[in-house]
Amino acid sequence: MSVHKVDPSNPLPRYYQVYVSLEGRIRQGEIRPGEPLPSERQLAVDYGVSRITIVKSLDMLVQDDLIERRHGRGNYVLGQPETEDCGLDCRVAFCVPEPSESYIFAIVRGATRVAMRHRIDLQVVETGDGEDEVEQVHRLRERGVDGLILFSRSTYLNQDTYRDLLQQGYPFVMVDRYSPEVHPDVVVFDDEGAGYELTNALIRRGHRRVAMLTGTETFTTSVQDRVRGYRRALEECGLPCEDRWVGAEMEDLLGISSDHVDDLKERYVDFLDEMRTQGPTGVVVANNYLAERANALLTKIQIALMQAVIEDQVTDIDYSLDIELASVTHRPLRLDVIPLVALAWQSGEVLGERAMEMLVERLQRSVPGAPRVEYVPMEIRELIPLPQ
Repeated sequence: MSVHKVDPSNPLPRYYQVYVSLEGRIRQGEIRPGEPLPSERQLAVDYGVSRITIVKSLDMLVQDDLIERRHGRGNYVLGQPETEDCGLDCRVAFCVPEPSESYIFAIVRGATRVAMRHRIDLQVVETGDGEDEVEQVHRLRERGVDGLILFSRSTYLNQDTYRDLLQQGYPFVMVDRYSPEVHPDVVVFDDEGAGYELTNALIRRGHRRVAMLTGTETFTTSVQDRVRGYRRALEECGLPCEDRWVGAEMEDLLGISSDHVDDLKERYVDFLDEMRTQGPTGVVVANNYLAERANALLTKIQIALMQAVIEDQVTDIDYSLDIELASVTHRPLRLDVIPLVALAWQSGEVLGERAMEMLVERLQRSVPGAPRVEYVPMEIRELIPLPQ
């Protein structure tokens, strides 16, 4: 039996397990620069997965400049720079509530790349929320784990645990979001800057009724900081900043659920008049998942309005919604109907790399002193030229 089989109980997807295994084999010299990897068919047998899974893993190795594809000849290992050693026999855990999102996978991937470069034994642990997270953290410490990277959805619930870790001098880094009452090492995106720039992108396009979608995680610092940037941009431009313009979902802003869109056919004239005079024309969206759901609802509304106008045989009414979106995203985002005019691009891999580098510095004790906060900038992309 192959020693490289994937672990079905591991919370990470199979392609990622294969990627981590192959990366480790390359960096440890099992497969040397200039040597070919086993064929895709053989790797599929060795790991007990499909060839599609193997191809996806190899794509990641190509992106990392660990291998190159030679047409008709296979995949060959590239020469690598000398690896560093953190000087410690380090065991680190990356703690996530549940590794079910591509964004979390990207952060883990960035952290893994740095960990392997420093010869750190990294494990990814599903911690859950609330008390489950606390129990997992205690269990990891009892097992001798030297440090943690913590992606938490319980930043308010578990402040006492974070405070205890700090007081005991235990190395840990919070990533993506943090606890405002406790101040450990933190690596986050410049979320306030992203909210500010996206809002300004809409304002420059002439929007004066700008709303924001926050999703359900309104308590997290990442969302709160984006809202803070949104509000700051409005205030600087002298635009109203009202609570009614900030909602969890597009349904909250418009006061209509997806299940009741067809009801608009009975009152489409009033609805359009309300949208023209009081509704939002630009919407800042906290993440790509919200943007996609907003697009789905607005598309459904647009179709219902069009059908109502056609059925009434009205020719002199504009039934377009005239709403534009600007969103934070971690992956390519395309909306079919509603214009997406600007993106704030967050690279999960960069965030994971920075978090692991900060933890390595603490483990090496090369950076003494007070905890630090590092803000990783997002790339702002304006997708549609300004109207003339």
